[in-house]
Amino acid sequence: MNKETFVLLEKYMSSCMGDSAHDKDHIYRVLYTAMDIAETEQNVDYDVLICACLLHDIGRKEQFENPKLCHAMVGGEKVYCFLLENHFSKDFADKVKHCIQAHRFRQSNPPQSLEAKILFDADKIDATGALGVARTLFYKGTVGESLYSLLPDGRVSDGTDDEKPSFFQEYKYKLEKLYDRFYTKRGNEIARERQKTAVAFYNDMLKEVSNSYDRGLDLLDKQLSDTELWDAYDKDFKIIEGVTLKRGEKITDGIFHLVCDIIVRHADGDYLIMQRDARKHYGGMWEATAGGSALKGESPLQCAVRELFEETGIQTETLTEVGRVVDNECHSAYVEYLCVTNCDKDSVKLQDGETSDFRWVDKDTLLNMKNDELITERMQLFIDELKG
Repeated sequence: MNKETFVLLEKYMSSCMGDSAHDKDHIYRVLYTAMDIAETEQNVDYDVLICACLLHDIGRKEQFENPKLCHAMVGGEKVYCFLLENHFSKDFADKVKHCIQAHRFRQSNPPQSLEAKILFDADKIDATGALGVARTLFYKGTVGESLYSLLPDGRVSDGTDDEKPSFFQEYKYKLEKLYDRFYTKRGNEIARERQKTAVAFYNDMLKEVSNSYDRGLDLLDKQLSDTELWDAYDKDFKIIEGVTLKRGEKITDGIFHLVCDIIVRHADGDYLIMQRDARKHYGGMWEATAGGSALKGESPLQCAVRELFEETGIQTETLTEVGRVVDNECHSAYVEYLCVTNCDKDSVKLQDGETSDFRWVDKDTLLNMKNDELITERMQLFIDELKG
């Protein structure tokens, strides 16, 4: 091949190239690697090989615009027409066309000629090692795809069996498998030299992002569970706008956080009492209510419905408000509710970390429980006033 012919092919290649991962630099790397491989082979038709290397990706633009198209097939047809129009022989055009249409390793159209096998290996090598990783990342960024996908539990997927495109998915689907099939001995040698770099990069990156998610998610969950925000209320149970309270922090005098208590009475007249978890303040003692602090944004009823379900498993929105009390010392504004239920008495569920046992007792037994066994006399006074 003379210089004039090379320049003709080079200009046509330049007019067809588009995306940055398959740019002219990729073309020249493939060409130079192909020359390296060809040096170790016999009877290579260098004119066919050089032409095929220069023009093997000219169908990329069409595939990018329409992913259903195969750039190898499109490129082969374009090359064939171009060569005939520029007075190359039909035999030459057919050979180059075969090389280009057989260079894509994701299809069942294996290369037959020596030149096609060399192009296949040279193009495949450009996706191996650190260079292959860099090109893949470059392309993924260009088309707006992610580095990795997340599993349903929020952890990082290693890419295995992922359907959503990402760098990790591409590595497991393609890059990891690049080293299994080369047609030439030299091509295989070059690829094996690069393999360790790609494996190490993938493993290191997976480790880094996985460690970040695994530890970070656990710490965030802990922080969110420990950091409970409340609305601030005045003594008249009105929200103080612009003030947010945080569990564990000191509350200014005259400001209160909302607490909802739910007295649970069975249709047969018995009352539900819950034993506090040993790890809590007043652990082991009994309460005549379910309940707790209202989260920021919750109304008293919403809080009561949630706390009742979390601590007992009883689900209902039919609650009757029976009183309100302000405790200045505890900075708490209590809203008391009554829940009358006909649930299976054995169906009560305990909340881990909150309650450790439950009992159903009649009204007289409840009212006669001592203050070293039952928390607050206040609830006994409320219950004493209830009918039933």
